[in-house]
Amino acid sequence: MVDYCWCNFGSGRSWLVCGPALIFPAKGSETAKVEKGSISEELILSGEVKAEHDAVLKFSTAGKIAWIGVTEGQEVANGRALAKLDTTNLNSALQKARSDLRVAEVTKLLPKKTPERPRR
Repeated sequence: MVDYCWCNFGSGRSWLVCGPALIFPAKGSETAKVEKGSISEELILSGEVKAEHDAVLKFSTAGKIAWIGVTEGQEVANGRALAKLDTTNLNSALQKARSDLRVAEVTKLLPKKTPERPRR
């Protein structure tokens, strides 16, 4: 004697099962061929990506950037130099200011000329 039982797999599909073996679909059921394959899903979304931390970086003076010490996406430590300005013009201005200061100091040390008195 063989025991029969019905198994319901949901979505209206039921199968007649005898022990562990699948025998045939029940009357009025759909059949489908089982195939091996891959499932892929593509999502196209719009949105905005924001960094967890950010910082505004700027120099105290205007000028040309002479050196950049990091690359995009690179992690940096606190206090690390990220970029350097071209200091050629700043160094020239500093040398001129030092020269002007020396001239002013020397001029201050020289005795002042007193105006000559007209002769009578």
